[in-house]
Amino acid sequence: MAGVIALIHDVWITLAAFSWTNREVDLVIVAALLTIAGYSINDTIVIFDRMRENMRKDVKMPFGEMTNLSLNETLSRTLITNLTVFFAVVALMLFGGDVLHNFAFAMFCGCIAGTYSTIGIATPLAYLWETRHSGRSTYAENQKLQDQPAPSGNSAQSKKRKIKY
Repeated sequence: MAGVIALIHDVWITLAAFSWTNREVDLVIVAALLTIAGYSINDTIVIFDRMRENMRKDVKMPFGEMTNLSLNETLSRTLITNLTVFFAVVALMLFGGDVLHNFAFAMFCGCIAGTYSTIGIATPLAYLWETRHSGRSTYAENQKLQDQPAPSGNSAQSKKRKIKY
């Protein structure tokens, strides 16, 4: 769900940039929008796959910490990939001529929006979805449970105090 919302964001931002600059949307721009969607979902899948791998490695790690770790582990790859595309698109904008200018502009806007949405929209939405709908606890919930005084006596009370993972 988070990946789909990020894709909609990327295409919408690119179309908004075309609207603001009064540019024509033709078949070449549709191809650029599909290319933007492909780049964006690829980066989102890389981060989500790393999250899945980290969940298997350490099942006791709170989901927020695991999400942050996964994002940090893939951040350099995401930035290097998108900067490479960005430099190629800037070269197309400068040296491509009139035929490629609108395509390069669409890719330029989509490259920026796609990087932002992968890091700043899709990953936080995945975190919110997972913590609200799966029953996994957040870091704050675990801290509240750990700060409670230890139950005295029977084992039934100590079972109530277990931390959710």
